[in-house]
Amino acid sequence: MMKTRIFLFMLLLLSLTVISNSQNDIQSWQARINQITQKQFADLTNEDISFLKSVINTNKLTYGERYQKIVEDKKADVSKFLREYERWVEQKEKEKQLSTELGEEKERTKEQQSIIEAQIDTIAAKEKIIAELRAQIEKMRSEIKKIKSVNEKIKSEQKSLQAVLDENISVVRRLRGLLSRNDEMAANTPADLKADLENTECDLAELLKSNYLLTIERLKADKTALDSLQKFYREKKVYPSQIEKYIADGEELANRFSSSSVECVKRNSEEILTAISDIKSLMEAEECGFFCKIGKFITENLAVSIIILLALLALIILLIVKSGKKKE
Repeated sequence: MMKTRIFLFMLLLLSLTVISNSQNDIQSWQARINQITQKQFADLTNEDISFLKSVINTNKLTYGERYQKIVEDKKADVSKFLREYERWVEQKEKEKQLSTELGEEKERTKEQQSIIEAQIDTIAAKEKIIAELRAQIEKMRSEIKKIKSVNEKIKSEQKSLQAVLDENISVVRRLRGLLSRNDEMAANTPADLKADLENTECDLAELLKSNYLLTIERLKADKTALDSLQKFYREKKVYPSQIEKYIADGEELANRFSSSSVECVKRNSEEILTAISDIKSLMEAEECGFFCKIGKFITENLAVSIIILLALLALIILLIVKSGKKKE
């Protein structure tokens, strides 16, 4: 009888312990569920989601029949919470995707805008180049007229050599600045405008060559001026300032012509340099002595020299004949 009472007491104690533990477990379980479901969706961790999913799979009798209603209610609440969370996740994914698509579309629009702006800039740059070249061609044509006028003055000899040289220097210096265009400008030029530019450059190079050749002839013809220039060089060992400028600017211009892809421009460049070399030779010529002057007179006045020579021969013959007669 005593043993039966002890057994019943122990069984009662065990039951109370189990009931107490079950009550503590379900309270902790509920507390954690409540703690998680009160969070904002954005604050939920993977661990939180895993626990909530485990709640849905919890057996309703896990905490005993006494608490199965509580378990079922909590499972229903958690299930609803997870569905709302999944909808929130889907919405966030959609928003993210939309944001990405909008960003990509914005980037494409930005790239297209950049392309359009670049095309506009290119068109504007080409139009500017064309306008600059047209203006340059007009200036070159104006200089052609001026060179023609200067060359006519050289031929007419109505102006002094000094004045002619001053005009030549002015023309050559203007051309040197005018022809400082770059190859890129010419490369982006329409074919008809490029041909017009090349033809104008050819005319300029041809006229400039003529200018130097005519200047040489004028120097040779004006003995007084040439002697003065040569004397200056012999004394100073440098060219007179107007000659030095004329030569230096002409050499720079000719060298610029020589880099041209247009054949007539390159050809005239070589002839300009040859003419400049002849001018230098004229300036550097040694002073002519007595016999040199006689030689130059004979060379430059051949007809008169022949007449004088014949007269001298006739005189010599006459003297010889008279001398022979006296001896007889």
